[in-house]
Amino acid sequence: MRLHQRNVDLFFATAPSFVASLPPAPDRDNAPVDDATLALNNSAVILRFEIIRLLDTFSIERAAIDLPEGDCSKADIALENILDMLDNLVDDSISGSQQHLCKCFSKLESLEREILRLNPALGLDGLRQVPNEVLKLISYVKPGGHAAARYRRLAQDAKQFNHAMDRVFSRRMGIIEAEATEVFHQDRNSKADDLEVDKSDLEEIHAARKLCSAAKTIAQIMTRSTCKKPHSAYINLSGFSEAKILTIMTVCHSGNKWRAVQWTSTNSHDASATTNQTLRTAICEEIRRRHRPKSILHIGVCQDGSWRTHNIPSNISATHAKPPETNLAELIFPERAQEKVNKLEKSDRLSLATRLGGSLLCLLGSPLLQNNWNSETMRCSGGDIFVSGHFHQDVSRDPTTVADNKSFILHLGVLLWELFFQQKVNITEEDEEDEEDDDDDVPLFNALSREEAAWRDKFVDAACLDIITNCLEAWCEDEADEEKLRASIHGKVFRPLREYWASYSHPRLPIISMPNKGSGDPFTHYGSADMLNAPGGTVNKSTGSGINFPGANFYGAVTFWPPSPQNPPSEHPKK
Repeated sequence: MRLHQRNVDLFFATAPSFVASLPPAPDRDNAPVDDATLALNNSAVILRFEIIRLLDTFSIERAAIDLPEGDCSKADIALENILDMLDNLVDDSISGSQQHLCKCFSKLESLEREILRLNPALGLDGLRQVPNEVLKLISYVKPGGHAAARYRRLAQDAKQFNHAMDRVFSRRMGIIEAEATEVFHQDRNSKADDLEVDKSDLEEIHAARKLCSAAKTIAQIMTRSTCKKPHSAYINLSGFSEAKILTIMTVCHSGNKWRAVQWTSTNSHDASATTNQTLRTAICEEIRRRHRPKSILHIGVCQDGSWRTHNIPSNISATHAKPPETNLAELIFPERAQEKVNKLEKSDRLSLATRLGGSLLCLLGSPLLQNNWNSETMRCSGGDIFVSGHFHQDVSRDPTTVADNKSFILHLGVLLWELFFQQKVNITEEDEEDEEDDDDDVPLFNALSREEAAWRDKFVDAACLDIITNCLEAWCEDEADEEKLRASIHGKVFRPLREYWASYSHPRLPIISMPNKGSGDPFTHYGSADMLNAPGGTVNKSTGSGINFPGANFYGAVTFWPPSPQNPPSEHPKK
């Protein structure tokens, strides 16, 4: 069962306004002048903590979960109680200008309409900027009221809501557990497996969103250059089943020297860092620093955009000291390669396709995703795929548009077509449309649609065609923002790719590498009490805070399934 939808919509539309209207945090630098001021400060801190938690304990991801009847009833009651509390904080004058409102929470409904009137782009999610005019309509203390007592009473009501929602949803999402738990995608026929997959879908999308946010921070760091020429880099499209991003960056003032850089998260208390202070300076000096051949520069990224280097174990070396020279097209179409290359087996092509889908899921909307993916320009070696990027100052400032994101999905569909059927998608005259149409993707869309329809009549793998169709449908979605497209990629492209790849390989027991608490090796610390299902593989999960980038701390090693081409199953079926 789902919660009462109108109450859910009303909560997400208005709750951010109450967060923005909170009393300011007390000044910690100035000691309270008396006990009354101390009591007021303490109650304000508690109120701020509980109100801010409202959107964490009842998030959009949690609202989409089907609950048992008993849990749904408890959550509905808690939601009604908090809406009633918030409704009483809205100024009475707001209802006079609104007509035809329902009897319940009339002031909240008026507030929602006022928000939409002042900022139509806000929508019903209520998670964007709140207009300043709205803040004047909310008051936590009535004139002449006792502020500290009022704050404590409101904080207690909010705390009860947060506690109730945590109790209900923690059982469904598995985010509060005494020990870290391993989750595996296996047979989906049983109801228990279906429930586990539904739960992990939300966690994977959340993890992808976290990695995208981290990628934006990494791009900002790469643009802070002291060199006249901006940095260039090749990004490894690994599918990001592990909490790291590997790049091969140009060394400053050099066009033919490269440095492998691995990016992970860090914090100010990380003992493995080589410096005591985090840095906001350019990384140019660190890139140019003399180093062992094939060594990896490991940079930890802090949540505030600062960074610090980490010590690297002597037995860790870069697989690629410079970008590969072979492009992906030469592997897909070996007859076109200048040098002899090994033919890709079906299992290899499915593995590459799955990692491409996972990479787009995570990088959508980030500056690491710059140009449409093309097999002629993507570099590939040893099963690793790299895409280039140029990090000038405008990259981190210019946000990607919906049209850009939809174009990335369409070109992914073309890449998948080449991998599945080993044929190019050629645009013909019939695919061209009116000259007035300035969308360059329309002819390519028509060409891919034509090929897909023609191959439907042939005896080919329907699963592959269905995934191509899903890419085409995602391109056609109107007014789809970044998060809607991300959810569409996950459900219609990435997950079917992963399941198809997993079903193609022989089933085997997953291998788990348990955490080594005595190890200080930062490269093995990728999961435990704060881990989620990362896109492209299965990892520990508990708190729901995201992937191993700003906002999450990971400890403990995990082996991912399905395997990569470098670590294939012991046996592949011949198909």
